Amino acid sequence: MSKPKFEITHECADMIVLASLKECRDYHLSELKRKAEDPSYWIHEEDQALYLKYINASEVLIHYYGG
Repeated sequence: MSKPKFEITHECADMIVLASLKECRDYHLSELKRKAEDPSYWIHEEDQALYLKYINASEVLIHYYGG
């Protein structure tokens, strides 16, 4: 098996994952905050519940990756 042509360090990969997790968590938090501040802003109820689950799971993973 040949080596890949592009390699990054494990530390760099972890930083990319951490940044992605934080960005997604922050997006979901902002959506829920917007819904709380503006009741006319529509998010499906099931999606709101999933956002909360995603945020909680993200917090665990962010902690794991050192964030």
